[in-house]
Amino acid sequence: MNNFRFYNPCEIYFGKEQEKNAGKLCAKYGHKVLMVYGKNSIKKNGVYDTVISSFKEENIEFIELNGVKPNPEMDLVYKGIEICKNENIDFVLAVGGGSVIDCAKAIATGALYDGDAWDFYLRKRKPEKALPVGTILTVVGAGSEMSNSNVITKGNLKRDFDNEIIIPKFSILNPELTYTVSPFQTACGSFDAISHLLERYFTPTESTDVTDRMIEGLVQTLMIYTPLAMKHPDCYEYRAQIMWAATLAQNGLMNTGRDGDWACHKIEHELSGEFDIAHGLGLAMIYPSWLTYVAKENMPRFRQFGRRILGVDVMEEDDKTIECIVDAFVDFEKKIGLDYNISSLEMDDEKCKELAIRTCWNSDTKGKFRKLTSDDIYRILKNAKTFE
Repeated sequence: MNNFRFYNPCEIYFGKEQEKNAGKLCAKYGHKVLMVYGKNSIKKNGVYDTVISSFKEENIEFIELNGVKPNPEMDLVYKGIEICKNENIDFVLAVGGGSVIDCAKAIATGALYDGDAWDFYLRKRKPEKALPVGTILTVVGAGSEMSNSNVITKGNLKRDFDNEIIIPKFSILNPELTYTVSPFQTACGSFDAISHLLERYFTPTESTDVTDRMIEGLVQTLMIYTPLAMKHPDCYEYRAQIMWAATLAQNGLMNTGRDGDWACHKIEHELSGEFDIAHGLGLAMIYPSWLTYVAKENMPRFRQFGRRILGVDVMEEDDKTIECIVDAFVDFEKKIGLDYNISSLEMDDEKCKELAIRTCWNSDTKGKFRKLTSDDIYRILKNAKTFE
């Protein structure tokens, strides 16, 4: 196990009607709020009216910025930064899922920076300060509600950065607010959360049994409750299990004492940046090919993954073991409707090469479980195109 420091100052308010506390929580940090959200779903489900009422109770002045899309774009971030600077905003409140929260985080850092906020994503500058951010979660999966990370798209480039200054001050998690999320988006969000856990599970670090077993439990929880929530979308307990598991998957606790891999996320960022698909769907397209490609790097860990998480009886032959474990993982993808073949994107050989090169834009290799060159990534994408 590696040495580690764990830090996460985000306050979680979990449960029914917690969004009624939004005004009081924001008032701890200021009385002029930029409220960031997507389209009109928060108005349809009543969250908008509840939050506005809580603002009025605390005499909070607010400005709205709506229109955040999946794979949030830098153009809207620039608009939010301008509002913050011109209106002397004290606090940024995100009401939505990971895309909305990531947009709010980007705005919060850019509002206190004199240059182009895209510098942070190109690794030209490191943000030193940010406006405080809070969240009301309405779509589960990204884990941004308690993480130090965010992802933004500019053109066809999808880039990220991690920094403690963008960990939200508080996050409101009411499972009831996710009842209207479609089965497909529920599946995509859960698979994103599962991938956050697997990025950490496939580690080169030895003696990580404490977090191994925590990760295994969270993955199994998501695999059990996701199909149930898809069939029974307004079951509070199903939604609650998924919501809390997805938050724990990305709040940093599962990082402790180990090195994560993150190659699949980096590959997928190029995929969804290019084709504007759901992040969870892109990950589901890549993972079977990646698992097959890297398994022999550490067969004891791969066998542990199959045995402890998927319940696959491990065989003596490595190749047969890999096939059985990956088949079991694909069976779960099928169960939640994410068994899409990457060839549906009509991605030709040249596009595979281009995305592989772009994945390694700031380093020669990606991943730590097995360090992948752009040529390795090209092969993973090619294999994913024909993976059944």
